Amino acid sequence: MFSANKISSALCKNSKRFASTFARREVIVSQSRDLLSNVALEDWAAKNMNLKTKSLLILSNNITKSSGVDITATLLDAETYWKVKDFEELVFSSLPSDLPLKSIPDLEISHECLDSGSRSYSIHLNLSEDVKTKTVLKALETIGKKFLQEMENQDSVNRAISHVSLARPDDGWFPGLEEMRAELEERFSQVEKLKTQQLKINDKKKKVSNGYNQLQNSFGQ
Repeated sequence: MFSANKISSALCKNSKRFASTFARREVIVSQSRDLLSNVALEDWAAKNMNLKTKSLLILSNNITKSSGVDITATLLDAETYWKVKDFEELVFSSLPSDLPLKSIPDLEISHECLDSGSRSYSIHLNLSEDVKTKTVLKALETIGKKFLQEMENQDSVNRAISHVSLARPDDGWFPGLEEMRAELEERFSQVEKLKTQQLKINDKKKKVSNGYNQLQNSFGQ
């Protein structure tokens, strides 16, 4: 088990804060714990929001069969590529010291997926099963407030327009989102089928290989 303090201290201490910008900052906290719905929300925002005038942070707390409980913080910005290091520092420095993590995120792998045209970047924190709800909520609240506070410190004019929104990722709030979720579910299902098929093939190869070795041994070869 890892603590949030260990991750925070491992980050580069010389990282600069987000550069001053006139873009409005907004935080959306998802009220769903369904991973696909929250990924669809991120995709919807990337396609439908003007990220040249808005810097958006989407926070979610997901439950999945494979990884259990997690916290995801996603930055959507026209200049995401140049703000990744500062965003990571902001997120990890906001985590409560008693937030139990299963593992430390591999940030280098995430960085490899970025290029100068990237408009989104996500940090996934896998949590231990015994994490308390109040600790998760505290983490989400602190990350969101710190994200907005940086804008307020830079420009008092933006204090009134920067805010936190609680939202449900569905068509009622975001028209067309449920269709995007259905597409994600179909793609996810196809990937799972391919993984299952590959596992079956590997298992058959292993059985054939073992049988062949046994046949060789029986003939003393």
